[in-house]
Amino acid sequence: MAAPASTESLKDRICAELTKAGPFGLHASDIGKLVGEESAVAIMNELAKLKVIERLPGSKWKLMPKTVGNGAGKPNLHLPGSGSFSSYKNSLQEYCQKKKMDVPTYKTMSRGPINNPNRPGPGSFQHYRMQATGRFISTLTYSDVTLEGKIERKTAKDAEQQVAFEALKDLGYFKEEDTLDEKFLYNAGQKRHSAGGDPLKAPPSKIAHIASFKSKLAEIAQKAKLTHPVYSTEPRSGGFVSTVSFNGNDYVGMPQGKKKAAEHNAAHICLFRIKQVEEAPAGYVISAEEGKPAVKQVISELRFMSSTPLSASAPIATLKERLNEYCKSKAVMAPTCKTAQQEDGKFMTTMFVESRVFQGDSCASLKEAEQSVTRKACIALQLAATSEE
Repeated sequence: MAAPASTESLKDRICAELTKAGPFGLHASDIGKLVGEESAVAIMNELAKLKVIERLPGSKWKLMPKTVGNGAGKPNLHLPGSGSFSSYKNSLQEYCQKKKMDVPTYKTMSRGPINNPNRPGPGSFQHYRMQATGRFISTLTYSDVTLEGKIERKTAKDAEQQVAFEALKDLGYFKEEDTLDEKFLYNAGQKRHSAGGDPLKAPPSKIAHIASFKSKLAEIAQKAKLTHPVYSTEPRSGGFVSTVSFNGNDYVGMPQGKKKAAEHNAAHICLFRIKQVEEAPAGYVISAEEGKPAVKQVISELRFMSSTPLSASAPIATLKERLNEYCKSKAVMAPTCKTAQQEDGKFMTTMFVESRVFQGDSCASLKEAEQSVTRKACIALQLAATSEE
C-alpha cells in the first residue's frame, strides 16, 4: 500500500489543479477525488486562511490572484476586449498606479542582426531604432519584480509589449495558455494610429469609460511621446487646488477637499481642454475659446462688481445666497465655517472664503455667531453695505 502523501505535497497538487482550472475553479468534490474526502476539507480551509485559494458559490474553489506590492487583491484593468484597451504596457502602468507603485521601466537590447555596423555590442541595454530585421528582447522592472521577456520581437517597442504581457500573465490577468494578441504590436498599432492620426486629435472619450483621469492623461502623454504630466498642489480655502503642466501649458483645477481629488480634477479639466473627454467636471465654467477667459465667468464677475450691495440688515438667508453666488462666480469653494465656544460660554465663528478669513462677534448662541460672521464677510467683500453707507 502506498504511503500517504505529505500535507505540503497535497497543497501543491491542489494549487496545481486550481491553476489549470483558472478563474472558474473546481468543485469541492472534484478536489476531494484528488486528495481524499477527509483531508481535502482541512487542507482547503488551511489554504483559504493563508489567502492562497478562495471559496466560490456552489461549493467551488479557485486560486486567488497573485499580488505584488502594497495592498491585496487584483484591481480591474483595461484588457483586450474592452473598448478602452490600448496596449499591454498601458495596462501594466495602470496596475502600478492603482497599487501606488512607480511606473514600470524597460531596458531593451538587440540580439541582432540589424543593419547598423556601428551598433553597441551584445549586452548593451539600449533602445534601438526599429528595423524589421532586428531581434529584440526587453527586461521589465516594477516594484521589486524584474522580468525578462521570453519571446524575441522584431522591434524594441514590440519587445516591451511582450514582456508587459508576460508580467500581466504572472499577475493573473491571463491564463497560462494565453498568448499575446499580435494585432496590438507595433506594425498593427501603426496602422491603427495612422487611421486615427495624432493621439491628441483622437475623438473624445466618455467619462464613464475612464477609470482614472490621471492615468488617461499619462497614457496620452506616452502615446504622443510627450513629457509626463507634472502636478503642483497647494492648500486653498480649507481644501486643495492642483495645477497640472502638460505639453507646455498649465491647467488649474477647481478646489477639492482632498489632495488626490484635486489632482484628478486638474487632470479632468486638462483632458476636457485638449478635447480628450466629452464632459467637463461639474461646476466648471466652460471657456468659449481655448486660452481665453471663460465668458460666463467674466460676465458673472462683472455682474457682482456692478450690482448694488445688499443691506447688511437683509435676511441672513439672502446674505448667504449672495455669498454662495460670489464663490461660484470666482470658481472657488463655498464658504466654510468653524465655531468655537469661549470660556464665558459664548460662541465665535470664523469663516473662510477663498483665501480670506473673517471672524464674527462673540454671541450668546451658535446661530447668532454664524449670522454675525456672515454679515461681516458680506460687508468686507462689498456684497453688503452698512446702513451708514
